[in-house]
Amino acid sequence: MSNDGDKNPGAVLLTATIGVLVGANFVLAKYAVQQGAAPLAAYFWQLLVATFILLVAAVTSGKRLVLQGRYIVYYLFGGIIGGIIPNLLAFFVLQRIPAGLFTVLITLSPLFTFIIASAVERRVLPVRRLAGVLLGFTGVSLATYSNVTADGLVTGWVLIAVITPLMLASNNVFRNKAYPEGADALLLALGMLLTQIAVLWPVIAITGQSYSPLQLTSAIDIAVMTMGVLLAVSYVLTLKLQKRTDGLGSSQIGYFVTLTGVVGGAVAFGESIS
Repeated sequence: MSNDGDKNPGAVLLTATIGVLVGANFVLAKYAVQQGAAPLAAYFWQLLVATFILLVAAVTSGKRLVLQGRYIVYYLFGGIIGGIIPNLLAFFVLQRIPAGLFTVLITLSPLFTFIIASAVERRVLPVRRLAGVLLGFTGVSLATYSNVTADGLVTGWVLIAVITPLMLASNNVFRNKAYPEGADALLLALGMLLTQIAVLWPVIAITGQSYSPLQLTSAIDIAVMTMGVLLAVSYVLTLKLQKRTDGLGSSQIGYFVTLTGVVGGAVAFGESIS
Protein backbone atom coordinates (compact mmCIF):
# COMPACT_ATOMS: atom_id res chain seq x y z
CA MET A 1 0.00 0.00 0.00
CA SER A 2 1.13 3.53 -0.71
CA ASN A 3 2.08 5.75 2.22
CA ASP A 4 1.75 8.97 0.29
CA GLY A 5 -1.80 9.84 -0.58
CA ASP A 6 -0.63 13.26 -1.81
CA LYS A 7 1.19 11.46 -4.66
CA ASN A 8 -2.01 9.73 -5.70
CA PRO A 9 -4.67 12.08 -7.15
CA GLY A 10 -7.20 9.25 -7.04
CA ALA A 11 -6.70 8.90 -3.29
CA VAL A 12 -7.32 12.61 -2.79
CA LEU A 13 -10.60 12.47 -4.72
CA LEU A 14 -11.71 9.36 -2.82
CA THR A 15 -10.85 11.03 0.50
CA ALA A 16 -12.93 14.09 -0.30
CA THR A 17 -15.86 12.03 -1.61
CA ILE A 18 -15.97 9.74 1.44
CA GLY A 19 -15.71 12.71 3.80
CA VAL A 20 -18.71 14.40 2.18
CA LEU A 21 -20.76 11.18 2.33
CA VAL A 22 -19.95 10.55 6.01
CA GLY A 23 -20.55 14.18 6.96
CA ALA A 24 -23.92 14.12 5.20
CA ASN A 25 -24.81 10.94 7.07
CA PHE A 26 -24.12 12.57 10.44
CA VAL A 27 -26.42 15.46 9.51
CA LEU A 28 -29.16 13.06 8.39
CA ALA A 29 -28.73 11.07 11.62
CA LYS A 30 -29.27 14.20 13.70
CA TYR A 31 -32.36 15.06 11.65
CA ALA A 32 -33.87 11.58 12.00
CA VAL A 33 -33.35 11.50 15.77
CA GLN A 34 -34.64 15.05 16.24
CA GLN A 35 -37.80 14.10 14.35
CA GLY A 36 -38.47 11.24 16.74
CA ALA A 37 -36.72 8.19 15.26
CA ALA A 38 -35.31 5.81 17.90
CA PRO A 39 -31.49 5.92 17.54
CA LEU A 40 -30.97 2.15 17.66
CA ALA A 41 -33.78 1.41 15.23
CA ALA A 42 -32.72 4.13 12.80
CA TYR A 43 -29.13 2.90 12.78
CA PHE A 44 -30.24 -0.71 12.41
CA TRP A 45 -32.32 0.13 9.34
CA GLN A 46 -29.45 2.12 7.93
CA LEU A 47 -27.33 -1.04 8.22
CA LEU A 48 -30.06 -3.20 6.66
CA VAL A 49 -30.41 -0.93 3.63
CA ALA A 50 -26.63 -0.74 3.11
CA THR A 51 -26.24 -4.51 3.54
CA PHE A 52 -29.05 -5.24 1.07
CA ILE A 53 -27.42 -3.01 -1.55
CA LEU A 54 -24.00 -4.65 -1.17
CA LEU A 55 -25.51 -8.15 -1.01
CA VAL A 56 -27.33 -7.61 -4.31
CA ALA A 57 -24.13 -6.22 -5.84
CA ALA A 58 -22.14 -9.26 -4.62
CA VAL A 59 -24.68 -11.81 -5.86
CA THR A 60 -25.11 -10.22 -9.28
CA SER A 61 -21.34 -10.08 -9.75
CA GLY A 62 -20.88 -13.70 -8.64
CA LYS A 63 -18.82 -12.86 -5.55
CA ARG A 64 -18.95 -14.89 -2.33
CA LEU A 65 -18.11 -13.80 1.21
CA VAL A 66 -14.81 -15.24 2.46
CA LEU A 67 -15.14 -16.94 5.86
CA GLN A 68 -11.51 -17.54 6.80
CA GLY A 69 -9.84 -16.60 10.07
CA ARG A 70 -8.16 -13.32 9.12
CA TYR A 71 -11.23 -12.19 7.20
CA ILE A 72 -13.56 -12.91 10.13
CA VAL A 73 -11.28 -10.94 12.47
CA TYR A 74 -11.36 -8.08 9.98
CA TYR A 75 -15.17 -8.18 9.80
CA LEU A 76 -15.51 -8.23 13.60
CA PHE A 77 -13.01 -5.51 14.46
CA GLY A 78 -13.98 -3.25 11.59
CA GLY A 79 -17.69 -3.77 12.24
CA ILE A 80 -17.56 -3.09 15.97
CA ILE A 81 -14.71 -0.56 16.41
CA GLY A 82 -15.16 1.19 13.09
CA GLY A 83 -18.93 0.84 12.84
CA ILE A 84 -21.14 0.11 15.82
CA ILE A 85 -19.37 2.14 18.51
CA PRO A 86 -18.75 5.42 16.60
CA ASN A 87 -22.10 5.38 14.80
CA LEU A 88 -24.21 4.64 17.88
CA LEU A 89 -22.29 7.30 19.77
CA ALA A 90 -23.08 9.70 16.95
CA PHE A 91 -26.81 8.97 17.15
CA PHE A 92 -26.95 9.54 20.91
CA VAL A 93 -24.48 12.43 21.16
CA LEU A 94 -26.11 14.37 18.31
CA GLN A 95 -29.20 14.69 20.50
CA ARG A 96 -27.14 16.76 22.94
CA ILE A 97 -24.59 18.71 20.91
CA PRO A 98 -24.70 20.57 17.55
CA ALA A 99 -23.93 18.61 14.38
CA GLY A 100 -21.29 21.23 13.55
CA LEU A 101 -19.46 20.69 16.85
CA PHE A 102 -19.61 16.92 16.53
CA THR A 103 -18.08 16.95 13.07
CA VAL A 104 -15.41 19.42 14.24
CA LEU A 105 -14.39 16.83 16.85
CA ILE A 106 -13.94 14.35 13.99
CA THR A 107 -10.89 16.42 12.95
CA LEU A 108 -9.11 14.81 15.90
CA SER A 109 -9.16 11.48 14.05
CA PRO A 110 -6.02 12.11 11.93
CA LEU A 111 -4.05 13.24 15.00
CA PHE A 112 -5.21 10.22 16.99
CA THR A 113 -4.32 8.03 14.01
CA PHE A 114 -0.79 9.44 13.93
CA ILE A 115 -0.32 8.76 17.66
CA ILE A 116 -1.74 5.22 17.54
CA ALA A 117 0.16 4.34 14.35
CA SER A 118 3.42 5.57 15.90
CA ALA A 119 2.75 3.45 19.00
CA VAL A 120 1.97 0.36 16.92
CA GLU A 121 5.05 0.85 14.73
CA ARG A 122 7.12 1.63 17.85
CA ARG A 123 8.57 4.65 16.14
CA VAL A 124 7.48 8.18 15.42
CA LEU A 125 6.22 8.47 11.86
CA PRO A 126 8.01 10.95 9.55
CA VAL A 127 7.80 14.55 10.73
CA ARG A 128 6.48 15.68 7.35
CA ARG A 129 3.43 13.46 7.88
CA LEU A 130 2.79 15.01 11.30
CA ALA A 131 3.21 18.44 9.73
CA GLY A 132 0.59 17.52 7.13
CA VAL A 133 -1.84 16.34 9.82
CA LEU A 134 -1.34 19.50 11.90
CA LEU A 135 -1.67 21.71 8.82
CA GLY A 136 -4.97 20.08 7.94
CA PHE A 137 -6.18 20.30 11.54
CA THR A 138 -5.21 23.98 11.76
CA GLY A 139 -6.87 24.83 8.45
CA VAL A 140 -10.16 23.14 9.29
CA SER A 141 -10.11 24.62 12.82
CA LEU A 142 -9.65 28.14 11.45
CA ALA A 143 -12.49 27.54 9.00
CA THR A 144 -14.88 26.28 11.66
CA TYR A 145 -13.94 27.64 15.10
CA SER A 146 -16.34 30.59 14.93
CA ASN A 147 -19.20 28.27 13.97
CA VAL A 148 -19.20 26.38 17.28
CA THR A 149 -20.62 27.77 20.49
CA ALA A 150 -20.36 26.27 23.97
CA ASP A 151 -23.68 27.67 25.19
CA GLY A 152 -25.67 25.05 27.06
CA LEU A 153 -23.20 22.26 26.31
CA VAL A 154 -22.53 19.56 28.89
CA THR A 155 -18.81 18.77 29.06
CA GLY A 156 -19.53 15.08 29.66
CA TRP A 157 -21.29 14.72 26.30
CA VAL A 158 -18.43 16.46 24.50
CA LEU A 159 -15.95 14.05 26.11
CA ILE A 160 -18.11 11.10 25.09
CA ALA A 161 -18.23 12.49 21.55
CA VAL A 162 -14.40 12.44 21.46
CA ILE A 163 -14.57 8.63 21.69
CA THR A 164 -15.85 8.62 18.10
CA PRO A 165 -12.65 9.99 16.46
CA LEU A 166 -10.62 7.75 18.80
CA MET A 167 -12.47 4.66 17.54
CA LEU A 168 -12.18 5.82 13.93
CA ALA A 169 -8.44 6.33 14.41
CA SER A 170 -8.03 2.85 15.90
CA ASN A 171 -9.91 1.40 12.94
CA ASN A 172 -7.72 3.34 10.48
CA VAL A 173 -4.59 1.73 11.91
CA PHE A 174 -6.19 -1.71 12.12
CA ARG A 175 -7.37 -1.61 8.51
CA ASN A 176 -3.88 -0.76 7.34
CA LYS A 177 -2.22 -3.55 9.35
CA ALA A 178 -4.82 -6.28 8.82
CA TYR A 179 -6.11 -5.65 5.28
CA PRO A 180 -6.18 -9.11 3.62
CA GLU A 181 -3.95 -9.11 0.56
CA GLY A 182 -5.99 -9.20 -2.63
CA ALA A 183 -9.33 -8.91 -0.80
CA ASP A 184 -12.38 -7.48 -2.57
CA ALA A 185 -13.48 -4.15 -1.07
CA LEU A 186 -17.17 -4.88 -1.64
CA LEU A 187 -16.99 -8.19 0.22
CA LEU A 188 -15.02 -6.72 3.12
CA ALA A 189 -17.63 -3.98 3.47
CA LEU A 190 -20.43 -6.56 3.32
CA GLY A 191 -18.75 -8.66 6.02
CA MET A 192 -18.43 -5.69 8.37
CA LEU A 193 -22.05 -4.65 7.83
CA LEU A 194 -23.29 -8.20 8.49
CA THR A 195 -21.25 -8.24 11.70
CA GLN A 196 -22.96 -5.09 12.90
CA ILE A 197 -26.41 -6.47 12.10
CA ALA A 198 -25.63 -9.70 13.98
CA VAL A 199 -24.52 -7.74 17.06
CA LEU A 200 -27.39 -5.24 17.03
CA TRP A 201 -30.24 -7.61 16.21
CA PRO A 202 -30.58 -9.05 19.75
CA VAL A 203 -30.16 -5.55 21.22
CA ILE A 204 -33.05 -4.30 19.09
CA ALA A 205 -35.15 -7.29 20.19
CA ILE A 206 -34.40 -6.67 23.88
CA THR A 207 -35.05 -2.93 23.77
CA GLY A 208 -38.21 -3.38 21.73
CA GLN A 209 -37.43 -0.46 19.44
CA SER A 210 -39.63 -0.93 16.39
CA TYR A 211 -39.59 1.23 13.29
CA SER A 212 -39.77 0.64 9.55
CA PRO A 213 -38.94 3.21 6.87
CA LEU A 214 -39.99 0.96 3.99
CA GLN A 215 -43.27 2.75 3.30
CA LEU A 216 -41.40 6.02 2.68
CA THR A 217 -44.34 7.99 4.05
CA SER A 218 -42.33 10.60 5.95
CA ALA A 219 -39.17 12.67 5.72
CA ILE A 220 -37.66 10.46 8.46
CA ASP A 221 -38.15 7.37 6.28
CA ILE A 222 -36.46 9.05 3.33
CA ALA A 223 -33.59 10.25 5.57
CA VAL A 224 -32.96 6.76 6.97
CA MET A 225 -33.10 5.09 3.56
CA THR A 226 -30.73 7.72 2.17
CA MET A 227 -28.37 7.08 5.07
CA GLY A 228 -28.30 3.41 4.13
CA VAL A 229 -27.35 4.19 0.54
CA LEU A 230 -24.62 6.63 1.61
CA LEU A 231 -23.29 4.11 4.13
CA ALA A 232 -22.99 1.37 1.48
CA VAL A 233 -21.13 3.64 -0.92
CA SER A 234 -18.83 5.13 1.75
CA TYR A 235 -17.85 1.68 3.07
CA VAL A 236 -16.80 0.39 -0.34
CA LEU A 237 -14.97 3.61 -1.23
CA THR A 238 -13.14 3.63 2.13
CA LEU A 239 -11.83 0.13 1.53
CA LYS A 240 -10.80 1.06 -2.00
CA LEU A 241 -8.97 4.06 -0.55
CA GLN A 242 -7.17 1.74 1.86
CA LYS A 243 -5.51 0.08 -1.15
CA ARG A 244 -4.09 3.43 -2.27
CA THR A 245 -2.83 4.83 1.01
CA ASP A 246 -2.31 3.84 4.65
CA GLY A 247 -4.28 4.44 7.84
CA LEU A 248 -2.93 7.97 8.30
CA GLY A 249 -3.72 8.86 4.72
CA SER A 250 -7.30 7.62 4.96
CA SER A 251 -7.77 9.45 8.28
CA GLN A 252 -7.77 12.73 6.31
CA ILE A 253 -11.40 11.89 5.55
CA GLY A 254 -12.17 13.53 8.90
CA TYR A 255 -11.40 17.01 7.58
CA PHE A 256 -13.97 16.72 4.81
CA VAL A 257 -16.46 15.24 7.28
CA THR A 258 -16.07 18.35 9.42
CA LEU A 259 -16.54 20.85 6.62
CA THR A 260 -19.58 18.96 5.32
CA GLY A 261 -21.06 18.70 8.83
CA VAL A 262 -20.63 22.40 9.57
CA VAL A 263 -22.28 23.45 6.31
CA GLY A 264 -24.97 20.77 6.66
CA GLY A 265 -25.69 21.78 10.27
CA ALA A 266 -26.11 25.39 9.19
CA VAL A 267 -28.43 24.54 6.29
CA ALA A 268 -30.53 21.86 8.03
CA PHE A 269 -30.65 23.12 11.62
CA GLY A 270 -29.80 26.79 11.43
CA GLU A 271 -26.57 26.30 13.39
CA SER A 272 -24.44 29.45 13.35
CA ILE A 273 -21.91 29.83 10.54
CA SER A 274 -19.80 32.79 9.54
